[in-house]
Amino acid sequence: MQRKNYETNSSLVYLIGLKLSVSFPTYAPGCRMLAFMDDPGAPSPIHFGQVTKARREDLGLSQDEVAEAGGPSGPTLRKIESGAGQRPNHSTLRKLDESLQWVPGSAARTWAGGTPMRIEDSQQPSSAVKTLALGPREMVMTDRDLTDLLKLQRVLNDSLAEQEALNGGLIPKLAAAREDLNRFTSRVSGAYVTVLLERNGGPGVALHPIVEFAVGHLLDSPPDSDDPHEREQRLYRRWLAGRLLDVDDEMETSFRKRWEESQRDDSTATR
Repeated sequence: MQRKNYETNSSLVYLIGLKLSVSFPTYAPGCRMLAFMDDPGAPSPIHFGQVTKARREDLGLSQDEVAEAGGPSGPTLRKIESGAGQRPNHSTLRKLDESLQWVPGSAARTWAGGTPMRIEDSQQPSSAVKTLALGPREMVMTDRDLTDLLKLQRVLNDSLAEQEALNGGLIPKLAAAREDLNRFTSRVSGAYVTVLLERNGGPGVALHPIVEFAVGHLLDSPPDSDDPHEREQRLYRRWLAGRLLDVDDEMETSFRKRWEESQRDDSTATR
């Protein structure tokens, strides 16, 4: 049976757990990343822009004042409020939460079509009844967590492949569950690889041989995906690795801007 193009494999497990005895300029072992606890759902740029603009106006802030308060830049905010923006990255969502005085995670929930929570609405009331404390919208996934997930995925896929060969197929629910697991694992490991390539790749940068070994052959395959957002992520990873040659001006500008912002975020995080 032909397997779908999920961007994960055993060599990535090797890279994640690798304890390097050599050093090179931009590689950062033990990368940590944030993973959403639930699927972000169907993005709604128009809804996101309307809610963002309404909150800014409710606070009496101009777009430039939002930027001064730690929010995204004026041009980025204007694009968001117009409803024409692409999916914001984690840094932009975090800046919106901070500058618009939303509870952390509100911007991400709003992008998925939900409703943000204002900080002033989240304060504990003066009555003795304690408000419900919900779990976090985001949580840290360590490199060990990701390695364990990839190993479990491999064991499960191998076991199901044996059952499939013996029985001539799988029951539909089990086959669908395997596809869902592989799709989720691909998305999570893809986020890790994106950060890895942002730190070790980019315009005119040759990948270190270890990174090339771990992810190179995955990036050589076609970036096929039924999800437009996931396909864009795969194209971005190939661009970071210098494998995306046929790029129009709009995509080149978008990817370069995203990469440059990731470099600023990394620089700020290491200060």
